[in-house]
Amino acid sequence: MPSQQYLIVFAQTHEDFRVPELLSVAELYGFPLNIENDFDPSRPFGILVLEQEEHVRLLARRCILIKYVAARSLYRVAK
Repeated sequence: MPSQQYLIVFAQTHEDFRVPELLSVAELYGFPLNIENDFDPSRPFGILVLEQEEHVRLLARRCILIKYVAARSLYRVAK
């Protein structure tokens, strides 16, 4: 199954905890999570690339700072 991009919308609080929380949940469930260099934790949104939809579901269920998740196919990028 190819990797999928997901738009993650975070609560606008605890910016310094966003990346550690994502990495912690990924480690807990044993799946790889690579945070891109251009991922800016000070912004209330970011793009994650994950191998399985179940991985993003686990993140959304367990991360208290995630408010909303959308698959790449559900939104368009302005050109």
